[in-house]
Formats: sequence, structure tokens, C-alpha cells
Amino acid sequence: DFFPEDQADFFTRKDREVLESGTELNITEEEIDTAALGKRWLHTRKVPILDDKGQPVYLLGISEDITEAKQTEEKMQRQQRELAHVMRLSTMGEMASGIAHELNQPLTAIATNAQAGVRLLESDAGSTNKLGDILERIGSQAERSGEIIRQLRQFVRKEQPERSLVDLNELIDEVLVLVKAEARRAQVQ
Repeated sequence: DFFPEDQADFFTRKDREVLESGTELNITEEEIDTAALGKRWLHTRKVPILDDKGQPVYLLGISEDITEAKQTEEKMQRQQRELAHVMRLSTMGEMASGIAHELNQPLTAIATNAQAGVRLLESDAGSTNKLGDILERIGSQAERSGEIIRQLRQFVRKEQPERSLVDLNELIDEVLVLVKAEARRAQVQ
């Protein structure tokens, strides 16, 4: 009489389970619809009352309205997510110079390699292999720039950051390749 049919059926089913099993049931959270207060959250205990022979004859139901506690918990979780987002944005300010440097390296490499390719074409002395190598380096550095930007966008999103396993050996190898390439480029200039 007091609840929508599906909720009333759920309550009745749980009441019968307690009476059939003779054991207490503890429902830590259940959502209900009330006519006067709308959606509410309850913590409910259903306890069988046994007769002299140990058979359940009555059911004692105790419900505590935990709606305010639930709303407070949800509000705290939202605030924690917002705080984490603000902290990530704050960290972004501190990281700005490092990010500029990270992006500047591959962009400078792209420009340098593109200029080398143009000079090679203008001199008409370059082989197709040399030009192919230059174009490959340009593509690689462009992909690296795109990956840096993708990671930056991921970092500033409001959602939880994406986590992934990283093979440290591969990461170190990649850094060594970049350091060697930078050293070669510095020697050429």
C-alpha cells in the first residue's frame, strides 16, 4: 500500500526469506520511493522472532533512514573528484615549461629535418634513401608531438586519469634513442 509494486514485492520476498531461514538479514543500503519524501535510502535489519520450539512466528523489521548520510558521502566524493581536478590543473601550471620543452624538441626536429629535405631536393644531389630517412624522422617526431598532446589532454580531463602498465626497459630504450638522436643533431649543427 505504501510503496510501488516492484519495491513492495522485494520487501515481501526478503521478509519471507527471513521467516523461512530463521536467520537475521542485514541490508546495509536500499533505495525506496516514498509518497511524501521522494527517494530515500534505508539501512534495514529483518529479525525473525522465534517461538519456544525455535520456529519463526513473527518478523521484526528495523529501518534507519540513511539518506542524509548517503547524500553527504556522495557530496564528499564529488568534492574529492573536483579537488583532484583542481590539483591536476594547478600542477599543469607548474608543468607548463616542461611541456613546452617536450613539445619544442620534436617540433624543432621536424622543422630541421624538413629544411634538410628541401636543401637536399634543391641540390639535386640527394638520393631517394636520404630523403626517405628524413621523411621518416619527420613522421616520427610528428607522432611524438601528437602523443605528448594526447597525454596532456588526458591529464587535464575531469575523469580519473587513464592508468596503464609501462615496460621500464622499453621506456629507457626510447629515452636513450632520443638522447642519441639529439646528440647527433647537435654535432651536425
